[in-house]
Amino acid sequence: MHSTLTGLGLAMALLAVPAQAAESEIGETSITIGYTSWSSSTSITALGKLLLEDIGYTVELKQLDTGLIYQALSTGAVDTFFSAWMPGQQSYLNKLGDKIDIIGTASGPAPGGLVVPGYVDINSIEELKDPEVMASLGGKILGIDAGAGLMMQTKEVMAAYEIPAELVTSSGAAMAAAFKTAYEKNEPIVVTGWCPTPMCAKYNLKFLADPKNIYGDARNWTVANSTFREDHPRAARFLARFTLFEKQMSRMLVWIDEDGMTPEDAAQRFVEENPEVIWYMIGDLGTGFEKPASLN
Repeated sequence: MHSTLTGLGLAMALLAVPAQAAESEIGETSITIGYTSWSSSTSITALGKLLLEDIGYTVELKQLDTGLIYQALSTGAVDTFFSAWMPGQQSYLNKLGDKIDIIGTASGPAPGGLVVPGYVDINSIEELKDPEVMASLGGKILGIDAGAGLMMQTKEVMAAYEIPAELVTSSGAAMAAAFKTAYEKNEPIVVTGWCPTPMCAKYNLKFLADPKNIYGDARNWTVANSTFREDHPRAARFLARFTLFEKQMSRMLVWIDEDGMTPEDAAQRFVEENPEVIWYMIGDLGTGFEKPASLN
């Protein structure tokens, strides 16, 4: 099934991409992308790498923890990062200031916060303040890597709501595996979660209400080092357009998680099934790109 831009999105695509492709200045031809082990990060990074290569760049990938990626961005060791979830990672931007440039929105808006299985009779974070409720959940909140913005927000949430629990550092994959095990046994569990992930597509889960709105509305931004626009002008134009909807991201994650595809194969399938979206992103950034018939 092909996903297409419709309505306003399609109109923007037609206006943004000239009828005949015009090659823009490429600048430096090597780009290093930082990414994390999160499934959402590996998938969108694979797609971004594929498209950057299509418009003339040589791309190197570096997998690092979130905090190390920001350090590498600030020194120029990494050029760009497609998984800057905000507001969770805002503290990194506050600290590094003019060393980091926000290029565009990679995906979102998307939910993020504390997640429980749908069968757990809890609906709000406020309920976790009750020691008996928290004890029924094992006395702990299972998190992901320590440097993730979601983890920093969760520490703030636990203090604000006075939650008597231990926040356990883990990884995205380990958290998802623990949630799967608990879900299949119909056991209670609370984790730090976000969408899009395979969890959101596979399970009946719920995000606990956050009356204090500490988690806020999450968006996934593309950030780069401060000289990126000057060093890689064509890439900067592409990344300003490099945006996926949550459903598009979720589809790629299902291909990887359920169909056994690699992130690279899922990225290639996305390109093949979404020619209008790809034309909007890179149609005027090189030569030899064929405009989809549906846009003629």
